[in-house]
Amino acid sequence: MVVLVAVGFGFVPSVVVGSASVAAAGTPTPALGAYVGPGQPDTVDQLGTSVGGHLNYAMDFLDPSSWSAFTDPTWPVSIWAGRGYRMIWGVPMLPNSGGSMATGASGGYDKYFQTLAQNLVAQGESSSVLRIGWEFNGSWFPWGTSHATPGQFVAYWQQIVTTMRAVPGANFKFEWNPTRGGQVDPALYYPGDSFVDIVGMDVYDTEWASYPGAAAEFAYMESQSYGLDWLAAFSTQHGKPMAFPEWGLGWGPSAPESGPIGKAGTQVSGGDDPTFVADMANWIATHNVLEATFWDYGTSQVDNGQNPGTLAALGTAFAQGQTGTPGRVTVTPSDLGGPATSSGVGMVSAAADGGIFAFGAPYQGSLGGRPLNSPIVGMSYDPASGGYYEVAADGGIFAFGAPFRGSLGGQPLNSPIVAMAT
Repeated sequence: MVVLVAVGFGFVPSVVVGSASVAAAGTPTPALGAYVGPGQPDTVDQLGTSVGGHLNYAMDFLDPSSWSAFTDPTWPVSIWAGRGYRMIWGVPMLPNSGGSMATGASGGYDKYFQTLAQNLVAQGESSSVLRIGWEFNGSWFPWGTSHATPGQFVAYWQQIVTTMRAVPGANFKFEWNPTRGGQVDPALYYPGDSFVDIVGMDVYDTEWASYPGAAAEFAYMESQSYGLDWLAAFSTQHGKPMAFPEWGLGWGPSAPESGPIGKAGTQVSGGDDPTFVADMANWIATHNVLEATFWDYGTSQVDNGQNPGTLAALGTAFAQGQTGTPGRVTVTPSDLGGPATSSGVGMVSAAADGGIFAFGAPYQGSLGGRPLNSPIVGMSYDPASGGYYEVAADGGIFAFGAPFRGSLGGQPLNSPIVAMAT
């Protein structure tokens, strides 16, 4: 079996030949973060080690039980203090003890958010990311569609942001995030560009009653109403970076190898789905995504061994090489038909400067040390000759042990080249 999807953000594109996967070297991409359950920094540390290094982001939630509980974040903040993570905090708009969106919209709860901001600043979290009223386009939270009109949500959000920004020392980033899909247009709930810093979306590999298989599912995630394409267009329209405050595996029955499955009246999913991880990594690498917090919890948990394919894919797809430039490289199994080495595994890595690094596979040459007009953004294996090609962003093709068939080098392009295949 031949595998690999390699992505940008300074990644080293790799080709893997054989029956086993090889994790890419380097540290995780700066976008990657994790949620592992409340107050568990050691587990995030362990996940980082599993995928190649320390993660930049971690997420946790403020206690929603009462106003007094969530406005005093001393316990969660102290647990995460000094651990080296940029924190993302889930901030409820209403506590479980009660309240109304209408009262919040009129400024009735401003004092609580002033206290919260003062405490976060005093406890060293003045620059944290705040997810206020997440998944508001669903009905399951007390600030969701069953409890608030769009006007109430917008007015209350504006009250919260204005109040918290007014606290001396505050430098919070406010993250607005619906969940993927649904019947409600999230744009109706948008508070305005001056009240939002980051536009996010929660994305899980799950559907109701019918899951079409991993590849078809991701294509649907992109094109569906209020899916990934919508997010990209909306963020561009408003000039905001994107985020995935929660993304992860689904829940409910799944088929082997994340194939199609249907079951009436319940959620179904892709199960342990490395294809979903690779597709998300490619999407993140080719869009303006600030952070992507993997949901390492429940059915999506990977640190306990229950989804080994997904864990391996996180280590490969989100690995950041020591050199390289942003770009997307997609290599499909049909593109790579070369023979496995005697060990069963061979790998060739290409750096952005054209350097080639062979591991258990034949070395055919390299551009390392030569001046390039544009960085290398992809490579491909030629099964007929056993050689390989490198492609530059300007369309230049460089053949090593493989027949040269042409190039776009020197020709004007509307957009840079981002991938190649043979």
